Amino acid sequence: MKPDPMALLQGNPLLWRGSHPPDAGGSSTWPTGHAGLDAVLPGGGWPLGALTELIIPDWGIGELRLLLPTMASFTRARRWLIWINPPLQPYAPALLQGGVDLEFCLLIDSLKHPADLPWAMEKLLSHRQTGLVLAWPNAIRPAGLRRLQLAAQAGNSMGALFLQHPPGSSVAALRLGLNPRAGKLEVNLLKAHGSWRRDRLTLAFP
Repeated sequence: MKPDPMALLQGNPLLWRGSHPPDAGGSSTWPTGHAGLDAVLPGGGWPLGALTELIIPDWGIGELRLLLPTMASFTRARRWLIWINPPLQPYAPALLQGGVDLEFCLLIDSLKHPADLPWAMEKLLSHRQTGLVLAWPNAIRPAGLRRLQLAAQAGNSMGALFLQHPPGSSVAALRLGLNPRAGKLEVNLLKAHGSWRRDRLTLAFP
């Protein structure tokens, strides 16, 4: 009697079925601060040691409020929160009200040359005391994205790229599409490493 191939593979941690949620036991994640979002993300949170792409039509639709609990939790853990070339000046009172420790915030907003942003982001992501790097690049080449991914992996940090024109392909572990919906924020799961799920949910902020 020939053995059943599936029986031989059953329980093998290297096997993943697309119809089943992935086992995130070997991955590292950081809670988003939104229970509904954590429920649909592989591993139950933002991927650490990786890039996340946030695709948005316009600045100021709630993308920073989405990340505010994450900013606060990283600074509480005494890990740096770094802003690179934000289109709008971060509003310190709102960050304080959201629980962000400003002592662990760094703003870099004077980068002029297109190559400066990925270079700075790479150096910062690879530092072990960095928690979260927020960056607004005009464009990054695929080779640059791969270098950022490796840097995030080395530092076990999180890189968040805010993009209005996403690249066709990317090494980012997570890609979310964000859209405003009647005072709320619609979050579309466009890509998640290790999962075929394509969920959509709407978040309301207090």
